[in-house]
Amino acid sequence: MKNKNYSEKLYEKIWKTKGARFIAHRRLEQINQLSVWAIALNSVYVIITSLLSISPFSNYSKIAPEYLSLITIFFSLIIIVLSLIENSKNYKAKAESLHQCGKDLNKLYERLSQLLENNEQNSDITNEIEKLGEKYQVVIDKYPENHLSIDYDLFVASHKDLYDNKFLAFLIRAKIWVYVRLPYYLAILIPFILIISIIKCNK
Repeated sequence: MKNKNYSEKLYEKIWKTKGARFIAHRRLEQINQLSVWAIALNSVYVIITSLLSISPFSNYSKIAPEYLSLITIFFSLIIIVLSLIENSKNYKAKAESLHQCGKDLNKLYERLSQLLENNEQNSDITNEIEKLGEKYQVVIDKYPENHLSIDYDLFVASHKDLYDNKFLAFLIRAKIWVYVRLPYYLAILIPFILIISIIKCNK
């Protein structure tokens, strides 16, 4: 009975951990992609405002060139901040580490699933299950990156058998959206709206 409880707990632990790792990988991949887009688009905004400050493009600007310079500096600051965050956090490398960790855990999960499906209890199976538990810890120690609590919460919210409260599951998904996407959407949309507002359409 003790071995059965251990195997079931190990099964659930590996399942949840690998799921959270894969979700963390997707989250960091999304952050990396949004960061690249935000930097690229703000670079375009810098070029546009720079052009609007010189002749003959200045005719299309609603504001004076000196104010355009301030806006250009604002866009440049966004680029610098995003670039510094991207370089310091190294999202892509962390995403790859989490993805590989999830793949390694999935191998242990598949093997443990096979052993549990046999529904046999003997010393060989018990020993192998214990070795899988040791391998689980080796895999966890091998990869320094860990998932966040929101990754685990999203994994749990994605499975109705674990989380049947639809409203709270919605709140968890909304929290992920705000945490991952909103800052980068604002970094893209606010400068875009500012650009549109200063461009003058000559008729």
